Amino acid sequence: MKRAVVVGASSGIGLEVARLLRQKGWTVGVAARRVERLAEFEVAAQIDVNDAEAGQRLVELAERLGGMDLYFHASGIGRQNRELQEDIELQTVETNGLGFTRMVGAAYRYMASHGGGHIAAISSIAGTKGLGPAPAYSATKALQNTYVQALEQLANARRLNIRFTDIRPGFVETDLLGGDPYPMLLDKTRVARDIVSSIERRRHVRVIDWRWRIVTWLWRRIPRFVWRRLSLTLAVLLSLTAGAKDYVITDFGAVSDTTRLSTEAIQRAVDRCAEAGGGRVVVPAIDEALKDEKEREYPEATMWGNLPAKGFYVRHARHVSFQNVEVATDNPDARPAFVRVDAE
Repeated sequence: MKRAVVVGASSGIGLEVARLLRQKGWTVGVAARRVERLAEFEVAAQIDVNDAEAGQRLVELAERLGGMDLYFHASGIGRQNRELQEDIELQTVETNGLGFTRMVGAAYRYMASHGGGHIAAISSIAGTKGLGPAPAYSATKALQNTYVQALEQLANARRLNIRFTDIRPGFVETDLLGGDPYPMLLDKTRVARDIVSSIERRRHVRVIDWRWRIVTWLWRRIPRFVWRRLSLTLAVLLSLTAGAKDYVITDFGAVSDTTRLSTEAIQRAVDRCAEAGGGRVVVPAIDEALKDEKEREYPEATMWGNLPAKGFYVRHARHVSFQNVEVATDNPDARPAFVRVDAE
């Protein structure tokens, strides 16, 4: 019997995931602050992640369920806060930082002493970069990304049978957004199906959906000195609005050699896009980088140029580590032993 505990199940993604797991034959225990919304589930508890006793209540809920093979954390808050109101920032840090650490830590310790399990948590694509309109939200989501990664390493070092899935959706149409404008909103039911599939496939990190995977790929490649100069609003931050007019940065003064980013041209294109009510800002350097990916073809590495003489070529990878590796060639060779492209 598979047993799952979902915290933050009173609405939104948490509720949808709990329902899907139940449909798939899981025995599901749910928890939330608003326990009156959990009436459809047989095993439920009132848990506020900001309560000092919340971790103990999670353990009690797991015991009522007969165990916990999966812990799914869907509790969180987030608001745009352009005026940097103190109460919004502190509440966000308390729930998404302290509350997250409290609950995920409690689940980890329970599984460590009960033979293992699977911890899955909703973080966000907002953890990819510091987003000016939502400072505490993006900062706490980055904390969540790193915390899950750290626990995964810790569990491996201790040889614990604990798996992790970091779920990073784009902006999902739920009560959490509070009516603020966001681009490329995702349907919560579709997102829940993707989450359950990712858990079943034991994915380590899942960005939802394909549009946000491309957007975050782009974000990671924008240099810090460019990023801080872009007065982006979340309504125009995307570069992929389907069916909208293209604003190519070369039309706004950028050099058309497909290799360089022009801060001023990007900003002018973003401003014009905003004035028009939306659109797609096209950066040829990014398009040039993407066109060679050839995801549906055989991955022949020589198409990407410089290769190691005898060693490792790592591309688009995370959490890669090498220890006690020596690489030698029979004859002198100036080519590198390691080539990394978008790898950490």
